[in-house]
Amino acid sequence: MEQRGGRIERFGNMFENATRYKYSTKGSFDLFKWQKLKQKALFAAQTKKSPRDAAREFDEEINPNYAEVMAAATNDPLIEQSIKLEAEVNRLALLERSFHRAKSDRAVNIENNEYDVSTLKDKLELTNSIVDKLGDFNISIKGAPFEAYKMQFDGIVNEINKSINKAKKRKTGQDTFEVGQISGYPISVKSSGSTRKLSLVVEIEPNEFVKIAENHFVGGLLKSLDILERDLVDRASSLSQRIKYLENQIVSLKTASNNVFEYGDRLISSKLELKSVKKEIADNAELDQNESLVPASERWNDLLNDLSQKEFKTLLNPKLEDDLLLQNMPINSPN
Repeated sequence: MEQRGGRIERFGNMFENATRYKYSTKGSFDLFKWQKLKQKALFAAQTKKSPRDAAREFDEEINPNYAEVMAAATNDPLIEQSIKLEAEVNRLALLERSFHRAKSDRAVNIENNEYDVSTLKDKLELTNSIVDKLGDFNISIKGAPFEAYKMQFDGIVNEINKSINKAKKRKTGQDTFEVGQISGYPISVKSSGSTRKLSLVVEIEPNEFVKIAENHFVGGLLKSLDILERDLVDRASSLSQRIKYLENQIVSLKTASNNVFEYGDRLISSKLELKSVKKEIADNAELDQNESLVPASERWNDLLNDLSQKEFKTLLNPKLEDDLLLQNMPINSPN
């Protein structure tokens, strides 16, 4: 059909109009196929109208499954009902499993987010305490005010690099090299052999260092002191926003986790209905089996015993029934 239709509706056809007829057979499998074609057409229309939402809005299976084909092929209404109910129960059970899986995933996400919130709050508290302790951010490098260097730290950079290289060659284990102070707290360059990155740390308590900047080069670390206060304030703001976002997400996840499976009652009723239909099918099958075990002569005798003598005569000679009807028919005399 598609090939023939394509030969009609193509470039070069000399006829302006072409009519295509589609025939269906009453009481056949055609009705089922038309229903599926309608579902596919609906899905296609939704995809064209709103591609992003089509998949969520159209959650019905568009291809025929075994249960639907079996239901369409059987002539027993009970078996057809049983097949449809079984397909419905399987579909709802799948949705229920997906619901509980999603609920379990939400529980894991809630736990991870709560851990992240706790970690971020510790970082925020530390950042705020650093900002409070450093106060006016009065910075000096090797005893001279920071502003006096006018962002030219070549001499300091060479001195620190030599100290780092000497410590590595001699394997002294030294990794922290003081370069100045900020609001009275020592600031140092700290080397790391594993990452090959340098850190700028401030000693807020004896032997308690807090990293305030990171860079591959000493000059980059020293220049970062120019915007240190702004960086710390921005870091605190970013941490606060992240904490707020995660807390809102936790509330949303907990609200969703409190929801119940919306098709729960429908699943239970479908299971009960399916159980009842299957019992009725089994009872009918048992009754048919018991009847088939009764000899034919016995079934014939039972039939004869249920008939009255008059009905029996009529059954043997249908003409008697016609004669009785004629005898009882009223005769209207002409006026």
